[in-house]
Amino acid sequence: SVAGVTFLAFGNGCSDIFSMTAATLTGVKGMELAIGEVLGNGMLIFCFIQGIIAIITPFTANKSEYLRDCGFYALSLLLTCFVLFDGHMSTVEGGLFLGLYVIYVLVVVNFERVLELFSLDPLDAEEFPQVDASASTEHEKLMEEPGEKDWDPTVHELYTHVAPVSVKRFGNMEWYEKGMIVAQAPVVVLLRLSVPVVSEELPKDGWSRPVSTMQMLLLPVLVSLFILTHLLPENGKHNLVWAFVILGLGLCLGLALAVTMWMNTENEAPPAWHKKMCFVGFFSAVLFIYMTAAEIVNVILAFGIVFELGNFSLGISVLAIGIGMQDLVSNIGVARAGFPNMAASACVGAPLLNILMGLGICAIAGNALVANPYPLELTTQLIVCLCFLLSSVAITVSFMIYSNFRAGTTLGIVLVSLYVVFLITTLALDEYGAPSSSSDEYQPNLNSVDARNSESFGEMIGGGVR
Repeated sequence: SVAGVTFLAFGNGCSDIFSMTAATLTGVKGMELAIGEVLGNGMLIFCFIQGIIAIITPFTANKSEYLRDCGFYALSLLLTCFVLFDGHMSTVEGGLFLGLYVIYVLVVVNFERVLELFSLDPLDAEEFPQVDASASTEHEKLMEEPGEKDWDPTVHELYTHVAPVSVKRFGNMEWYEKGMIVAQAPVVVLLRLSVPVVSEELPKDGWSRPVSTMQMLLLPVLVSLFILTHLLPENGKHNLVWAFVILGLGLCLGLALAVTMWMNTENEAPPAWHKKMCFVGFFSAVLFIYMTAAEIVNVILAFGIVFELGNFSLGISVLAIGIGMQDLVSNIGVARAGFPNMAASACVGAPLLNILMGLGICAIAGNALVANPYPLELTTQLIVCLCFLLSSVAITVSFMIYSNFRAGTTLGIVLVSLYVVFLITTLALDEYGAPSSSSDEYQPNLNSVDARNSESFGEMIGGGVR
């Protein structure tokens, strides 16, 4: 349970959290895009995706768990209203979001005791799908090549762990599948050469001496590139000198780690500390996700400038829908696999995580690196969005109680229709509505640590793209 509501939940929602953080760090108006994304994504997952699940595969929700998650979700929305009332977000308010998430984790972990305390019915046991034991060797079978036993061991190891697909299987694919493999190949190879994978389902727990050596060589270089593109001031003095210094240090460190890895390991068996490499893999994956999210945010902001859309509207539409596609595919897939109750629970848990962890991290990062306190005006568009979210929770819970927690086509149509009305209304307000300030005008203190983030994205575009 602890892993499910902490590491697993963060892993599934880290793309949302990092896209919000990247948006926040673009400037004093970046939080508008971030909160638009988290609220728009919440409506998409809670209403649209949950509605589609109810239509495709009607389900009966677990009463205690569903009320628990919806209760915390409604509480998180009320906390958002309270925090935004004064027109800015402080570090303490960011800590409130994270504190509520900690309370949620504690309640989930000790939920059986909570039920006993209030004399409620215990949770029903839930069956989970069995993992196919033969799946661990599937990768080896797909990568087999004629005459591969005659290959050099190092070449064979690299090919098995890095190649996106075997030549034999590639030849049996349709033309469109081949096109997708070719398009994905550069990214797949780069990821496999820089993100360590540790899994007991893989041969030798995923250990490969040449691949691990290449990972140790490339990872410090990628960290250096991340520092240059995301942390180094754009117009700072001696940037070229710093670029050579940082890249040189990354390359030297990579060479030292690669030589150490090669000299102190062997091909046949993984070293004793191999499983600890999963933490390096987690760090590498987080780095790639953040860099990807930052570039997505920059592209979306550029579209906003071209089409004259506000940051909040971009967040609730383009960014929220784009990020939410992974939830749409995964949740509907889980529902069609025979676990609609699990998918429905995810439709409540994912928005809850995004609000509590996403806004909490964004508030703390924004206050530390952009402005203190971080300004966020409570506009009419934002108020309407919060009202839609609270109304959707109230309507869903009322319907579930009335139907004895049985969700079907009727609830699905209501939720999908509510999302469509929400999207039309909020986007119309961006075009025709007038913003309403909730507080007196004030000038936030811009932090000198990252003063470049106070510049608008339009000025950044005008000054030239890096």
